[in-house]
Amino acid sequence: PEEHSFFSFDDASASEDVIISTIKKAEDDNSVIVRLYDIKGESRNVILKSANDFKSAVITNLIEEEIKEIPMKKNKVKINIGHHSIETIKLKR
Repeated sequence: PEEHSFFSFDDASASEDVIISTIKKAEDDNSVIVRLYDIKGESRNVILKSANDFKSAVITNLIEEEIKEIPMKKNKVKINIGHHSIETIKLKR
């Protein structure tokens, strides 16, 4: 197609209010790191969709230390973005 997104959101309002600030290779392995935040500074739940196949998702801190695994189903992961926080997700192949 002429246009393709590696990541998108299920909710149209999330795509207007949530910014994906980083997509990069993880420092320690071949996972993908995605960082995002809400530009309005509100807490919200979003569903991040990936065009690629990933087996699992983990919330990490900014230096990519794993905090907790979060459910991933059909390349979608539900993320709670906290009030004025940057959320980092590690997607494993």
